[in-house]
Amino acid sequence: MESLLAIAEHAKNFRDNVGLSESDIVPDIVDLIKTQKYEYKEEFSNEGYAGFSEYIGDWIYRIGFNTCHDYGIQFRRFTLAHELGHVYMPSHQAILRDHPLHRSYYDNKYDKNTEIEADNFAANFLAPSNFCLRFIQNKECSPETMRQIADYFIISTHAAALRFIELTDLVCTIVIFNETGTTEFERRSPKMEEMLKPFFIPYVRKTKIHEHTLAYEVVKGKSKKETCESLMNLWYPKLPKEVSSTESILDLGYRGKYMALLTPTIPYLDEYLAEEEKSPTIY
Repeated sequence: MESLLAIAEHAKNFRDNVGLSESDIVPDIVDLIKTQKYEYKEEFSNEGYAGFSEYIGDWIYRIGFNTCHDYGIQFRRFTLAHELGHVYMPSHQAILRDHPLHRSYYDNKYDKNTEIEADNFAANFLAPSNFCLRFIQNKECSPETMRQIADYFIISTHAAALRFIELTDLVCTIVIFNETGTTEFERRSPKMEEMLKPFFIPYVRKTKIHEHTLAYEVVKGKSKKETCESLMNLWYPKLPKEVSSTESILDLGYRGKYMALLTPTIPYLDEYLAEEEKSPTIY
């Protein structure tokens, strides 16, 4: 498995190869694919994959997009950048030579590590870390921040939030959930990860969202609010103490998926949780 540093270096090298500086916004990605001598193809399929990459022999690769799942230019750009990762990174080229056609599915029909690596390549290619880090300075973990990042780099709000959560020095986390009210995965900021690590708080994944969260009210159509005050305990029932937080909800705009942005209002969360409990926790 490639390290995050190695993947970022691959993305930087590819940007260098196509003549993009760190601060340049990636232009039309289909044109870029073609100018790099990759073949490009579009197809329409009801299957649950967004893009595909293919080795067609003689060191020639094809990149494709499934127009059945076209959720806008930002989604298309990230999908195609993801496929570029598959055909550019040497370790992924080796996989394609053994299995010439690779489709990037939404569900469990793929190798998780391979897809995460391609996602990381896409994020670093479209929104380089150093440039993105300067852009997010002094910005909160909020829907408005994610929209600003998405608009500037022409990426989806989902991708924007992933870039933010990886690079921010804030204590915060994001949870992806779907229209059935089931959580899919969580990504914590480095400081959030560090502060929760001593308490062995499991990641939010494959659970039902609590009925007292804003997320629940939004999914059930009971609220159109974007932000409210909440409790982290509604998401992390194993927290040893009650932790107040800000909860914001973003509709990601595809396949009925949403994102919860959670920021505890207590800056030194680890110290607070380690204190002797003075009152019972309320759930």
